[in-house]
Amino acid sequence: MPSAGKILILFLSFEILIVPVFAETHARGQEIIELRCKKCHPAHYYEDKGHIWLVWEIVIMRMQFMHGARLDEGERNEISSYLANARPASTAQVALEASLLILPIAVMSALLWRHYRKRR
Repeated sequence: MPSAGKILILFLSFEILIVPVFAETHARGQEIIELRCKKCHPAHYYEDKGHIWLVWEIVIMRMQFMHGARLDEGERNEISSYLANARPASTAQVALEASLLILPIAVMSALLWRHYRKRR
């Protein structure tokens, strides 16, 4: 069984792999936040928030589909890339968010495997 240290390293590696880092995207992401997000959110709204890139993507999708945030094509990725770099998650939060993202996949895999084994 893997140790907690190995699992944490795996999560940190996962975090590094999913955070696209592009200088032009960073500047553009900040610009889009100024134009789009600050219409509804105050300037200090993001200061104490930190997430991994994929969770920022999910948050922005929620804003689009549930709250009607209007973004042009590609802007969601630019915003999430900027926020993941400018407002990164703490190490503990990386581990928590990554495990919460992996958990449904693991549960579904186990259920599918169980279903497959019963049919044989």
